[in-house]
Amino acid sequence: MSFPKIIKLKKEIFIIFLFYAIVSTMVTFNLRISFAASNIINVPEDFSSISLAVENASPYDTIFVKKGMYYENILIDKPVHLLGEDVYTTVIVGTGDLNEGNVITLIANNVTVSGFTIRSAEYSDPKRYANAINIQGDNCSIIRNRIEKSFWGILCAIQSSTMISQNNITSNLKEGVRFYGGSYNKISGNYISSNQASAIAIEGYSNIISQNQIYNNTRGIGVGTSHSVIFGNFIFDHTESGLYFSGSNNIVVGNTITNNRYGVYFPPVFAAPNNNYIYHNNFLDNQKNVHVSSVHNINYWDNTEEGNYWSNYITEYPNAKEVNDSGTNDTPYSITFNDKDNYPLVEQFELDNLYPIPIALQPKKPEGGVVSLWSFEEAKPNLVTVDSIGDNHAILGSFSDGINYTPGLVPGKIGNCLSFDGWAYVYVPASPTLEIRDEITFEAWIYIKEFKNVSYNNIVIYSIREDKSFPKRIMGLAVNGLEPENNTSLPIGSIRGYVTTDVDGFNEIASTKYVINLGEWAHVIFSRSLESGLKLLVNGEEIETKIVQGTQNPEGKLKLSTYLYFGHDANALLDEVSISNFALNYSDSPSELLILIAAIMVIIVICVILIIYLKNNLRL
Repeated sequence: MSFPKIIKLKKEIFIIFLFYAIVSTMVTFNLRISFAASNIINVPEDFSSISLAVENASPYDTIFVKKGMYYENILIDKPVHLLGEDVYTTVIVGTGDLNEGNVITLIANNVTVSGFTIRSAEYSDPKRYANAINIQGDNCSIIRNRIEKSFWGILCAIQSSTMISQNNITSNLKEGVRFYGGSYNKISGNYISSNQASAIAIEGYSNIISQNQIYNNTRGIGVGTSHSVIFGNFIFDHTESGLYFSGSNNIVVGNTITNNRYGVYFPPVFAAPNNNYIYHNNFLDNQKNVHVSSVHNINYWDNTEEGNYWSNYITEYPNAKEVNDSGTNDTPYSITFNDKDNYPLVEQFELDNLYPIPIALQPKKPEGGVVSLWSFEEAKPNLVTVDSIGDNHAILGSFSDGINYTPGLVPGKIGNCLSFDGWAYVYVPASPTLEIRDEITFEAWIYIKEFKNVSYNNIVIYSIREDKSFPKRIMGLAVNGLEPENNTSLPIGSIRGYVTTDVDGFNEIASTKYVINLGEWAHVIFSRSLESGLKLLVNGEEIETKIVQGTQNPEGKLKLSTYLYFGHDANALLDEVSISNFALNYSDSPSELLILIAAIMVIIVICVILIIYLKNNLRL
């Protein structure tokens, strides 16, 4: 790439960012006007601290904070607009802790934070640093802030419709922006630099990352999200990769990815990125433009008419020529033997204000019934085992850090199954069909080879990560692997089923008499009914249980999760695992169904015998 082109490119990007800034400022102004209809609370005139102002505010009040240093950790539990007088001189500094601690925590929906410098107090132990902002509500906006020198800059577990715009996010110990899940979130128009991990790391689905300037981090964007759009970003000067890609069904358009070790990196571990559409991007002066760890993952590098601009194209294909003034070359740019840019661009792609943000590929919408069924009949070369009903294909764990996390494929109860060894596990990416809020049923064939000496030998586990600690289990099916300590302890082999609701919290039942025996197949069902609560069935019969925690019939919505795993901490064979968004009708359980079929067969046989008897008698 020549120097004049760089200048031209940066000028065009500046114009795009300027246009976006003007539009976003208008949006912010409108937000301020809408909030202005309610009360305005001034800090420190009305209250000496921001926390006191929030405590005394009414919903939708504006809390206007004057210039100054504010040493506090703020919990926002109602929809308010927190507005700083000047982004550079209105500074909030909060304390941290080893496993938690946020400078600002948003637990309400519809909160706006704008106009502050936000950072953690300093510690000798980096793990003690606070997160700058932890968002735990939906429809929240973080606009025009300086977010710096914290653990995570912005941390979100599984929120939806979050807007992160026009912020300067820099020098944080982990990611600048971290979403462990969530949907319909938008990260746009930010400057994100000098963070020790990724500028942005995002999972979930249906998100938009657009028109950010991302530079000088370890990674640019960690793309774990699916069905999302990455558009118009300028991503440069990263020691590892511009895009670290583990998600599928995304559209990547109009980005300039330059001077990174890898332009795009597809990892070898615990990822199967497929069906991503990557075109109209500029790959400039990267040490390697694309690194692919598995040739079995198929992605698309053009839109059937135009592809990407590759700065090393002429070096790689010196005899290539332009096709009839089309702006594309006649020789495909090869990434693997499966992946090619069939229409590589002759010149850099120029993104203008008229280029629309692409429409994301749409995930499958939830329907009533069995959401997903994993029969585990085969594991594909890219370590994917298919969902035979829905789109929630499961990814087998890989070899990492000297440990093989990949379950084996062996003969099972019905065809093949997966064999877990206490370390191996399977992961299912987020999707709307797996976001089940009311009734749920887990069903699986289980064969325990050996009990692992932990409380939860997990069959199916929904979990969530909300802070620095490990993910917390919130819903699932497991087997107890601990020997009982006394007569109130669960017996080894006891089946455990649990859910977490937004009203009653964590609720768990466990079998008291029935236990899973080693070396025997058992058909296990756990369900939550809105009417009858939590139930366990084994081989078609409801079994006796006791309440381990919470209540047997919890109220409220099921809590959303960020992760779904199979087989974690289980030394077992699993077959025919399914999840349904209804509670099982116990009269339709397998053994009773067999009894019904047998009864019908007996009736048919009796009828046939009776007909034969009557015919013979009539002949006489």
